[in-house]
Amino acid sequence: MSDLEKMNDPSEYNLGFNIVISKFGEIYPEHVPWLKYRHAKHSNRVLSTSFTKQGDMLSQWRAYASNGSGLSLGFDIEALLDINKHIQSDEVNYSKNFLIEKAYELISKHKVSESSFVMKGFNTYDLSLAHELSKLSIFYKSEFYREEEEVRLVAYLSDDSVIHSKQTGNKIEDGEIQFRVSKYGLVPYMGLQFCGENKNALREVIIGPNSSFSPKDVKLLLECNHLTGVKVVSSNGNYR
Repeated sequence: MSDLEKMNDPSEYNLGFNIVISKFGEIYPEHVPWLKYRHAKHSNRVLSTSFTKQGDMLSQWRAYASNGSGLSLGFDIEALLDINKHIQSDEVNYSKNFLIEKAYELISKHKVSESSFVMKGFNTYDLSLAHELSKLSIFYKSEFYREEEEVRLVAYLSDDSVIHSKQTGNKIEDGEIQFRVSKYGLVPYMGLQFCGENKNALREVIIGPNSSFSPKDVKLLLECNHLTGVKVVSSNGNYR
């Protein structure tokens, strides 16, 4: 799981946030600096990994699997969430109108008092709104990417460098966070476990249309690593 702002889509996260803050500004124009401040404070503290509901699509093979020579791994999302209790999951929304509608619903229901939207201090009620608006932004992508049918898993880095899920309260110590250098800069990341004690979230392996791997060899590899009961098939396509 890597920093959401260091993905291949350069507008990741900020595209949705710009739409959300525009709607926020229509209702609370004087408090826009507060929401921008909250976003800037936490925008590099979201780790994400992405899946697709289309496990055997030509464009996905070409873009993400070494031009079809790799493998497509199919996971049970609920099992992943059970093994990695610090993460949250949702389907990506590609509709701008839906994003605006949900943002307006959240903002308009928020009750404002004299202590609302302060730059310093800790107003849990306001921070909850900021978190929910941030979540809307995290799970929004441009219509351009709709065919990917993405399902996204996210984890949040809190101020004390501990991943903390608002949903579960489970934590991972900061020693689990590592860093790598990519063409997008310095990228924080952490591993995602897909198997645990008597648990295995891996359900299927699809061999790429340009791969030399055989199903029986892949099956043996899985079994030698104690990953049993996994369906192994070849892609419906074939090219070289």
